[in-house]
Amino acid sequence: MKATLPTDYLFDLGANQCRVHLPIKLSTRERVVQVWAHQRVLEGVYGFGRFRGILVVGCETILYSDPLRVSEICLPEQWILYQMFIAQLSRVYYLDVPVRYAKLSEVYPYIQVRPLSAFFGEKKNLISPSA
Repeated sequence: MKATLPTDYLFDLGANQCRVHLPIKLSTRERVVQVWAHQRVLEGVYGFGRFRGILVVGCETILYSDPLRVSEICLPEQWILYQMFIAQLSRVYYLDVPVRYAKLSEVYPYIQVRPLSAFFGEKKNLISPSA
C-alpha cells in the first residue's frame, strides 16, 4: 500500500540516529489530536522509538473583544488521554508555556512541556537513539 502522511516536518538525522517528527503550530486547540495520531501512524509503519515526536507551539491564548481580555485555552486532560492511549510525544515546546500545560510534566503520563529555549540545552540527548 502506498500512502502519504501530511505532517509538518520529518527529519532523518542519519545512520544510527533517531528520526524526528516535528509538527509546528501557532496554537493547538482541538487540532492537537492530529499530532498524536501522526506519531502513532509513524510508530505503526516504522516501529516504536524510531521517530521522536517533538511538538513546537507558539501560545494558547485567545483575544476576546467583549469585554476586552486575553485568556489561555488549554485541554490538559485530553492531552493526558492522547499520551496514554494514542502515542508518546517526547517533548512539547512553547514560545509562551501555558501554566496548565507546564504542570503536565509533574503527573502521569509525564508530558514534558517546556519553553522552546530548553531545546538547545537538551537537543543532543533528545535526538540520541538511546533517549
